[in-house]
Amino acid sequence: MNTNQKEKIEELKSLGYGYKKISSILNIPTSTISSYFQSLKETLRCPVCNKKIKNTKGHRKKYCSDTCRIEYWKQNKEKLSITPSCVFTCKYCHKKFKGYKSKNPKYCSITCYLKSRYGEDNNERK
Repeated sequence: MNTNQKEKIEELKSLGYGYKKISSILNIPTSTISSYFQSLKETLRCPVCNKKIKNTKGHRKKYCSDTCRIEYWKQNKEKLSITPSCVFTCKYCHKKFKGYKSKNPKYCSITCYLKSRYGEDNNERK
């Protein structure tokens, strides 16, 4: 596939054509067009420094380095905030607390867990 064909494929795709329609217009196999777009996905750019990132099969990197990853997280803290959003009731003290739904917590703290499990007087380990 030459550069002219690649440009035409990208132009047709931006106009909303699917792989089959592009294939029939340019007389190129659908699998070739699909492979071309897969190769484009493999070459991404770091959102911080705009450096090219070459992903290998099975590994999808979003940043070129840990430095860029950390910098991105610092700049976008409010967008990426990972805070517990579900409210639960502690089975021991019956206080409301926030937690992650996937973890399905039963106790608000390790102290309540130990008091529930071993009794109020036996919460210290020996």
